[in-house]
Amino acid sequence: MSTNVTQPAAASPEPAQAGQTSPGRATERVNLILSGAALEILDGTAAKIRQDTGCRVNRSEVVRAMVEAFGESRLRFSGVRSERDMKNVWARHFKAIGRTVVMAEAQRTR
Repeated sequence: MSTNVTQPAAASPEPAQAGQTSPGRATERVNLILSGAALEILDGTAAKIRQDTGCRVNRSEVVRAMVEAFGESRLRFSGVRSERDMKNVWARHFKAIGRTVVMAEAQRTR
């Protein structure tokens, strides 16, 4: 099923191609094995961004942004022994961020 979507004039350019990310950063092609659920999350994230902003992003851009944010995070993975352990570290981090956002929004409405 095909849907025509018109981008607003201020939309960003098309997604970067391999080798074209942040200025001054080289890229390398890698292959990832992801579950169908993980792909739905990537596609849903890209769709939500397009719906909210009119800008198109692709799976690679979403993954690159996540990896760069991971690299800048102060999360500690010293006790991680498996993918599940790492997922739990991230889940706790995102839950904490969610609580912070909810508290900030509550303070703004007072």
